[in-house]
Order: sequence, then structure tokens, then C-alpha cells
Amino acid sequence: MKLPIYFWFELLSLIVCLVNYKKIKETPLRWFLPFLAIIVTYEYGILSKWDFFFIDKRNHWLANIISTLEILFYSFIFYQYINSIKVKKIILYSSVIFLLFTILNIVLIQGYNSFHTITYRIGSILIIWYLYHYFRQLLKTEEEIILVKYPMFWISTGLLFFFLGFFFYLSAFDFIAYQSIKTHAYLYKIIRFTLIIQMYAFFSISFIWKQKPMK
Repeated sequence: MKLPIYFWFELLSLIVCLVNYKKIKETPLRWFLPFLAIIVTYEYGILSKWDFFFIDKRNHWLANIISTLEILFYSFIFYQYINSIKVKKIILYSSVIFLLFTILNIVLIQGYNSFHTITYRIGSILIIWYLYHYFRQLLKTEEEIILVKYPMFWISTGLLFFFLGFFFYLSAFDFIAYQSIKTHAYLYKIIRFTLIIQMYAFFSISFIWKQKPMK
């Protein structure tokens, strides 16, 4: 079985995280290790076409669970790194509302075996909003920071490119699919692969730099 290139970037990110775990074990970034293990297992299962990953030859039910977990996980990471109590509360409340609405959407609106494009777009907007506040916090800090040596800078940059890109793609999803199924499939592959590769490459870079434990 030939695995696509993006899978190797995901696996590389997991390996780099594992190798450099001592550098991040006292920080919230330590939770990336089990998170990335889940992602790699999921991707390998899908690519290997494990039977229990598919219902009616589709894996959307599991993709819905994993993508929801991703949104909640990144929300948790920003909750840990954003200092504003007000923003922290918004992250907490919006995460709960997002989860409830996602469940409602999957059960009553888009269905469990169709990808939840409606709520995923909402989740993407939430992550972009958290990113705005995090970058704003970095710009306002009086502490001298070398951004390229700061783990969360790389993680945040990777997430920014991924969620901005995927949000605009999903927003044009219906139009592209209507125009041409082949074109849609080709664009989906190129955009998805590119965004995933850059995000996990940035994750790998972030784990290399040592960060002091949060106080």
C-alpha cells in the first residue's frame, strides 16, 4: 500500500514530539503526543481501509468525531496559552456550545455519515478567532521573545494557514462540486494535502524548541 505524502508528515510530527517530549512535558504541549497518536492511527486506518472504520463504505462518521476532537483540542491549547480571563471564558463556553451544536447537526441535520461542513466551518472560525487573540497577546508582550524559537508561534502559524485555507475551501465547496466532480476531487486533494503538510511540518518545528514551564 502506497501512503500519501501528508501521512508521513503526520507521522514525522508524532515522532519529533516523542523524541523531544522532555522539552515539552512540563507544558500544555505534552498533550500533543496522545493527540497526534490518535490522528496517525486514524489516518493509517482510513488509508488501510480498516473495516470497522467504514459504514456503508464511508468513513464520515469517524471523520466527524476526529475533526470535532481537533477543534476541541486546539481550543484547549489556546485556553492554556491565552492570558485574558475574558477570552478564556469565551473559549470555554464556545467549546461547549460548539460540541452541542455539532452533535445536533450530526444527529438531526447533516447526518452521521456525511461530513459536518456546517459546524466545521463554525469551528474553523472559532480557531481563527483564538489565533487573533493569541497573536495580539504576543504583540503586546513586554517580554523579549524570539518568535522563531517559540513553539506556540509555529503551532499557531500552522493552524492559521490550515483553518483559513480550509474555511475558504469549504465555503466554496458546493459551487466547485456543482461545476465539476472531477475538478472538485482534484482541488480537494491538492488543497487538503498542501494544508496538512504545512501544518504538521510547523508542528514538528515547534517541538524542537525548548519552552519554559508555564507559571
